[in-house]
Amino acid sequence: MEQRGPGSGQKDGTYSTILAVRTRKDYLVVKLLPVMAQQEEAPFRSVSEKDHRAALVFRSEQAAYIGFLVWTEGGPLALRQIFVRPEDRRKGYASDALRFWVEHYAEPLGRRFGVESPNDRTLRLLVKLGYARTKGKEVISVKCFFMPSGL
Repeated sequence: MEQRGPGSGQKDGTYSTILAVRTRKDYLVVKLLPVMAQQEEAPFRSVSEKDHRAALVFRSEQAAYIGFLVWTEGGPLALRQIFVRPEDRRKGYASDALRFWVEHYAEPLGRRFGVESPNDRTLRLLVKLGYARTKGKEVISVKCFFMPSGL
């Protein structure tokens, strides 16, 4: 697994590292974490090495994988899944992971990115980071676009 860059300091003073998934062994970790995600929200699907790219969020002081991002590059560049373990939420890890992904994957391709079926947490994160904005109760995409599952 290749280190792709450190996350910034978190609210609790810890640090995360975003790791690009490169090997079959790395994909096994990405395939196991969605089991946790599916317990919360059914739409999390399994990840295919053939169809998806992925990155893991690693918390070094715990020596633990705490989350992941999954995306596709063929067709529309699209963030398919983002997940952080419940006990590690609200500490900035998802913000770091999404910001890293946009800076290292979406922006170099020079195009807007899709977000597949974003849930409320993902929508709030997109607004917080400036990739979307709110208009009344509606969330409007700014630097991204929303897309239904399966495209």
